[in-house]
Amino acid sequence: VEKVRFYQQVISLKYPLMADVWGTWDGLKLLIQNPDSEREQNYLYNDWKHSHFINCVFVFCPDGKIPLCLLNAPSTFHDSTMADYGIYQGIEHIYQLCRGKIVVDSAFNLSNAEYLIKYSQQDPLTPHLLLQNRQATSIRQLSEWGMRMIQGSFPRLKDSLYYEERGDRHVILRLMVNLY
Repeated sequence: VEKVRFYQQVISLKYPLMADVWGTWDGLKLLIQNPDSEREQNYLYNDWKHSHFINCVFVFCPDGKIPLCLLNAPSTFHDSTMADYGIYQGIEHIYQLCRGKIVVDSAFNLSNAEYLIKYSQQDPLTPHLLLQNRQATSIRQLSEWGMRMIQGSFPRLKDSLYYEERGDRHVILRLMVNLY
């Protein structure tokens, strides 16, 4: 609670309309080698990107820390769907403790969740909502910078990760987050 309140204070100093916000999140798709089995291929294939991927979701704080993440999820899941596996519950718990909110992009499915602030890619019509949307968009830069730091620190993430079923990839991803 103390850390979340500190993050809220830091953000509200620069973005007064976002006084309850303590962080932001985004997803990262990582290319993976083509699995041998057809079932695994279907599980990891991303039709939009036309290849096989795994997904990770990261919640970033203003100081760059990652308090919540989900690693090694199949590519057929959207970031918002993956968050059903622990991220939403963690953020909601923080919201219940200290009213802390997270800024997310417009693709997230929990549109009425009190603990999420969605920024819109289209500007609203009223001046107050326009300013609020622009501040939320600026805060989303936290996750863009965080993603860039992860990808810049570990350039091999752009190569295809090995397909394996023993859990080595998850260990490597966990180590990557800890080193970051």
